[in-house]
Formats: sequence, C-alpha cells, structure tokens
Amino acid sequence: MGARVEFDVLKRGYYPRGGGEVRAAVTPVASLRPLIVEPPGNLKRVRGIAHTGNLPPDVAQRMKQAAARQFVAIAEAKIENQVLGNAQAVGPGGAVVLWTEHENTVLGADALAEKGTPAEKVGEEAGQEMLSDLKAHASLDVHASDQVLIYGALAKGESRFSAREVSSHALTTMWLIEAFLDVKFETVQVGGRVQFRVMPR
Repeated sequence: MGARVEFDVLKRGYYPRGGGEVRAAVTPVASLRPLIVEPPGNLKRVRGIAHTGNLPPDVAQRMKQAAARQFVAIAEAKIENQVLGNAQAVGPGGAVVLWTEHENTVLGADALAEKGTPAEKVGEEAGQEMLSDLKAHASLDVHASDQVLIYGALAKGESRFSAREVSSHALTTMWLIEAFLDVKFETVQVGGRVQFRVMPR
C-alpha cells in the first residue's frame, strides 16, 4: 500500500504476564495505495518461528516439528527454533508463528503455549489454522482482514481481498468506519471464502 514500517522485537512477553517490547519505525507517506491481493496467487514457501522463553529447550523443538508436519503434503516448511532466556523474554512462555508467501500476498497464523497444553498440540494448532486459510484460497488471514480495513478506507481507490470468514471484529470495524468516513464496505461469499471490497462513496 506504499507505507514502510519496520519492527524490531526487543524482548518477548508471554500471556498472561506480558511485558514484551517492540520498536517500530514508520516512514510517512502522502497517501496509501489500495490493497489488491485477490487472488492470493501460487504458494511459494512456508516459513515460521517456534520460540520459547525460560522453558526447557525441547519445548520449542517439539512445537516446531508438530507445526512442520502439517505441511508435509503441500510444501516444505522451514521453521526457525528460538530458545530465549531472561535477557530476551519476560517470564515463561512460548508460541509458534507461521506465514506462507504467495505471489500476491502473505498469510499468517499462530498459537500460544499454555501451561498444561502439550507442545505438539500448540504446533499442530498453528499449522491447522494456516491450512484452513490455504484451503479456503483466502488472500488474507482472518486477523489481518479486520486490521487492514481502516487502511483500505484511507487509501485512494478501491481495495479488494478475501478471508475465509468475516470475524465479529471485522463487522464492528466496518460499521464504525462507515459512520466516520465516506467509504462503503461490501462482503460476498464465494466458495469457501468471503471477498471484501472497500470502496470510496
């Protein structure tokens, strides 16, 4: 859309304590271009990070292996393993973050490690979340689709993308933005996904 944003994760913080630190650098732009990522295009690669803070080293490895197994039938998943100590993480915890790179877009999915939940289940959950978006041929994951709505409304021109479903957050966001900006949203069910259009009035 023309904006340049760079993030650095300085320290990870885990649920429920939190405490993570992120540094963001945003370069201003005069206007945003419309977001047009429909269709997603061919799958190019699967990437990810399995990270743990102040937990036994094998937990991240088990999450990584379980997540990678979900993609055996479609692509090789290259997932990085990060084992963090007190200097890089606040408290104990972990997560798996996955993304797929396509010709026109990037899809994301994640799952959080929780006390009492096997590491394998966390990795499997993240992988299954990603596979649901891939099977639907979505061009954005459900969380991204509700977060880009405001940027689409501020862009110069019509934005088009799809997600496997319309979240309650997206419904609320569309209702709220239409109350403040001269923009119209349209959603249409097409096969296993919902196509979004963000249009200036």
